[in-house]
Amino acid sequence: MNKLKLTTLSNGIRIATFPLKTPLTTIALASFAGSRYETTKELGIYRILEKMMLTKTKKRSTEEREETINRLGGYIDTKISAEAFLMHGSVISNRSDLLIEIFQDSIQNLVHSQKEINSKIQQYIEKSKETRLIGREIIDDLVHAAAYAPKKLKILKANEYHFSNLGLAQNSKSLLFSEKKLKSITSSKLKNAMKKVFYGENMVFSNVGMDHDLFCKKIDNAFGKMPKKPPQNLPQNRSSYKGGYINYPQKIVDDQNTTVYIDGKLPLNAEMSYLGWFYPGADLFSDDIFAYFVLQFIIGDAASFSSGGPGKGMYSRSCRNIMSKHFFIDSIEAKNFSYSDSGLFGIVAGLNSQFLENGCEIIHNEFLQLANVPVPNQELERAKNRLKMMLFMILEEREVFAEDIVHQILFYGYWMNPDYICKKIDSVTQKDILRISNNCLNSPLTLAAWGDTTSLKNYEKYLK
Repeated sequence: MNKLKLTTLSNGIRIATFPLKTPLTTIALASFAGSRYETTKELGIYRILEKMMLTKTKKRSTEEREETINRLGGYIDTKISAEAFLMHGSVISNRSDLLIEIFQDSIQNLVHSQKEINSKIQQYIEKSKETRLIGREIIDDLVHAAAYAPKKLKILKANEYHFSNLGLAQNSKSLLFSEKKLKSITSSKLKNAMKKVFYGENMVFSNVGMDHDLFCKKIDNAFGKMPKKPPQNLPQNRSSYKGGYINYPQKIVDDQNTTVYIDGKLPLNAEMSYLGWFYPGADLFSDDIFAYFVLQFIIGDAASFSSGGPGKGMYSRSCRNIMSKHFFIDSIEAKNFSYSDSGLFGIVAGLNSQFLENGCEIIHNEFLQLANVPVPNQELERAKNRLKMMLFMILEEREVFAEDIVHQILFYGYWMNPDYICKKIDSVTQKDILRISNNCLNSPLTLAAWGDTTSLKNYEKYLK
């Protein structure tokens, strides 16, 4: 299946193409960027850069750019993660020149209007205030905040944390931020951030649907004169896992004996809370990364609104061992986060606020079972097959396929095709699952709680 072609231009830009005979062409760009590379003076800047990439340039106003994109009949979008910036778009093949020109316009001609920057900052702040009150949206950020705190804390209260540790939390989409830091982002800071991201050796393009030599020529014409090296290197901030406990919203009883929350609002569903139970996982370069993926599918996910069915995960441990036996659990899901030098693996559960202690015990017992009793062969093979099926399903989407290519080349320097990945998945054994489950239990726990956490009183026994 590996029909990928890879070329490096004289200025360091890498170009990968995969041939598909379709009337569409999909282009993706990846560069190292994100909260991992932010200094304390520019926390949140790459999140704002993501929002600014399709705004006013020297050639077009914001409105003209939107009109141009609409005329394409396709789409274009940007994404930012902890460690990478992604830009991708799809159009009918005969409009590919205009799509490349939009990419070029965004990167080389962006007008860093302070008025527009301030508008994007305010929009993000207002949206985040709403989303912080939705447990399923905020719990991952709380997990990262506790896992990568500046120092290990026995308890880390969100109001003491002040939402300012965005870079250490590793999540550029984080809702945990300091408004003061965001509002300090200026046009000159944004311009300097772009210079540190968009240079030849830090840019990888992929194309699905176009001739390789033709695409290389088009990218060379548009980006061949960009500098090979940056004027200033991105800061290299290594992550350091600490673990600990964090809860949010922090419930407070004021002088009038009235229950209030630190944001001045009750959660949208005060009876529902969320738990995030995580351990150190595998980084992107670890030999164990495929074993953690398989473990994720062994645990699986389940929700009360859908009890499952053939092929929907009804045989996962989340459904068989947890959802079907405990009425107070509304949803449960195994999650895996992998970064260049660290990872997190664990479980997120939505449950009735009165049963948080029970939820902790159930999740802990599930890890104890995985660490002490070999997973039956039939269950192991089922998890592998579901993982492989999911891999092929998501890669059928051209945009995801193009993103996967640039992401892998950016981090690894090469592309692992789906057939190779499936062989790695098939190589995972019962002993691998036992070993990584024991690694989890022998590591410091990260525990995050959202909502009314009054019932969670004895969590300290799980923290090491």
